[in-house]
Amino acid sequence: MQLHPLGLRVFDIRDPYHPKEIAYFNMPVKTLRGTTSYAMSAAAFAPERREIWYSDGNSGFYNIHVTNDVWP
Repeated sequence: MQLHPLGLRVFDIRDPYHPKEIAYFNMPVKTLRGTTSYAMSAAAFAPERREIWYSDGNSGFYNIHVTNDVWP
């Protein structure tokens, strides 16, 4: 997983020589107070709910629900 300047990118790294992007989340523009993301802590994962939780210092807490069979 990698924080992106305006959201979150999720990578499948089971094969570290061939990582692939499997999901992304773009933050709502109206909530941005800065021009980049500022991760406050490591993301937390709730696989049974297919969710990724993370906080951004500029725009708050995000609970991202992963869809379309992205979760391995």
